[in-house]
Amino acid sequence: MQDALCYSTTKRAILAEKEASRTPIKIARFTRTADHTKLVVNDITHVTAPNSLECPFQFCQNLDNQATTTLEKLDEAPEDKLEIFCKVLKLSETKVVGRAKYNVANATIADNTGQITLDVWNNLIPQIQENKVYKFTNLSVRFWNGVRKLKTTTNSVVLETPNPLLEGLEVEDTSSPYQETTILLS
Repeated sequence: MQDALCYSTTKRAILAEKEASRTPIKIARFTRTADHTKLVVNDITHVTAPNSLECPFQFCQNLDNQATTTLEKLDEAPEDKLEIFCKVLKLSETKVVGRAKYNVANATIADNTGQITLDVWNNLIPQIQENKVYKFTNLSVRFWNGVRKLKTTTNSVVLETPNPLLEGLEVEDTSSPYQETTILLS
């Protein structure tokens, strides 16, 4: 959920109509407040209807119950039981680690807000491939050598989830997050 300030009476009427009909909207050419906590909608902001490929979610009455986390919001997310929709950009070779001989592979994953490394453990490794989109559930946040990462757990589930928005995602510089300037709201 994203708070917004609407300074345009025209846009306010459009937003109210779309909210009443539970119709998704696409917002482009917006700005943010100085503290980046709110969107600012004004007369130059574009408010349009997205096409079906741009709207991969369903209306949810109580957005506080939505469990999906975007990569840019990891700081605000709980440290475990995360649900993330993302594209696997790279997948390393499997390594055997520890005395118990656990298998681990490092995946670089990305969504429209950023990218991060995901440690994939044991039986989940064969379930993922590069350039495919997945829904990962029950992931945990961890820090290793001062770097934030995600990791699968014994309760993690991987489900291949076709999503045209993420399938076309390409991140050129893997050291910096990919930022999108369009937001979809329902």
